[in-house]
Amino acid sequence: MSRRPYALTALLAVAASLDGSSAKAEQPVWYWFTPWGGPTIDLEVRFDRATICQSKIPLCHVDRGSIKVGGHDRRIHFSFQPHRENKWSGYRDGEDVTKAGISPDGYLWEAGADPEDILVGVTLSDAKGIHVNAIHVALPHKRTETEIAAGLVIITRPEDGVATEPHKPAQSMRLGQGAQFAPILRPRLETALSNSKEIA
Repeated sequence: MSRRPYALTALLAVAASLDGSSAKAEQPVWYWFTPWGGPTIDLEVRFDRATICQSKIPLCHVDRGSIKVGGHDRRIHFSFQPHRENKWSGYRDGEDVTKAGISPDGYLWEAGADPEDILVGVTLSDAKGIHVNAIHVALPHKRTETEIAAGLVIITRPEDGVATEPHKPAQSMRLGQGAQFAPILRPRLETALSNSKEIA
């Protein structure tokens, strides 16, 4: 019996899959700190329910290849002095504990742009090295929160709690070729995404 029909079917299936992936890749995606107008989200970092960092972040919904200049590569820095010891997990092997009073440096950046959300990279480090490298999923139209470690929470929400719709880019927003993002640890991405909670 000839196997050609099965091979042809497989080739057609692969072609259809590639076409679908290409179409998805061409959808507009969300970038932060861009100057072209769009909705704003509020970002907040809390430790033991106390706010340690706040920022208002302008967003824009544009083609992936449109961004070459702008603030999409901006990083947000925060630091705090914990009153208790902290146990970190997910980055180092074995027990990772820092004593009370040791202030870690935290950085937030746009680690990935998607049609429906922004992947916010989160790192925490001190003189001994990196303790956390995680992802928070920010939705332009809904509140989400991610517990990075016990008591340490990242929250994003629409400005003033107002729901937003994707901003339609003008043709003039095509400024150049694709943006460069800081690398993230892909093996840990699926776990990180599952830790982000969407709040209705």
